Amino acid sequence: MDLQGKRVVVTGAASGIGAALVDALRRVEGVRLLAVDLIDVPEEPGRVWFRRVDLSDGAALDALVEEADTLLGGPVDVFFANAGYAWYGRLPGPDMAKLERLFRTNTLGPIHVLQRLLARRPAEDFRLVVTASAMAFLPVPGYAAYAATKATLRSFAVAVRFELKRPETFTLVYPIATRTRFFDYGHSTAPTPWPSQTPEQVARAMIRGVQRDRADIHPSLVFRVFSRVVDVLPFTGWLYQKWQAWLLDRWTRAHR
Repeated sequence: MDLQGKRVVVTGAASGIGAALVDALRRVEGVRLLAVDLIDVPEEPGRVWFRRVDLSDGAALDALVEEADTLLGGPVDVFFANAGYAWYGRLPGPDMAKLERLFRTNTLGPIHVLQRLLARRPAEDFRLVVTASAMAFLPVPGYAAYAATKATLRSFAVAVRFELKRPETFTLVYPIATRTRFFDYGHSTAPTPWPSQTPEQVARAMIRGVQRDRADIHPSLVFRVFSRVVDVLPFTGWLYQKWQAWLLDRWTRAHR
């Protein structure tokens, strides 16, 4: 898909991968962009709009999908469902509200957007590009609940693509750890899993993937190679997870 002149939505647009996407898309000729976050994003009259939306709220998502067409002057061509969050540490005690919000934002929100777009656009003349995670393939201790939200998206994609006209209608992106505030926790910093990359690298890979009609986008060559090794030698994946569990134990002791 050629992005020139397209109508685009980016969620989680104020920082990290979302901010890098917004910066890159501002440079594409003719793009009309709706940036969505809970933190303000600078607008550009007639070209870039901002809306503050709680993406864990289904009604707010419905309103966003409706308003996007009006603001952008026509149906959305590409919707980057990038917003998401995690917590680091051992799984907390029973807290259904916290788990529900995590799954609503990371998993149910993007699935609901797909449902809304398909209801409005049965010809599938759009792309929904969802930021998943390499943890959908190799879960990391300390991020158990977060990894579950992304693995659920991956399973959903595998099945729903048989129901779609084109697999790239529902595109998933699998970044490795990205060096952003995602790993910043107040006065302490959680250990950033290895390997890692910059949000700009991920944004460039996402745009290339859309342009090349990829259904799955893997921004990191290192992880692609490592995942092949894990497929052949599963023990290497277990060793990696044991290492991350040791880092989690050390971090937990330091932040009691």
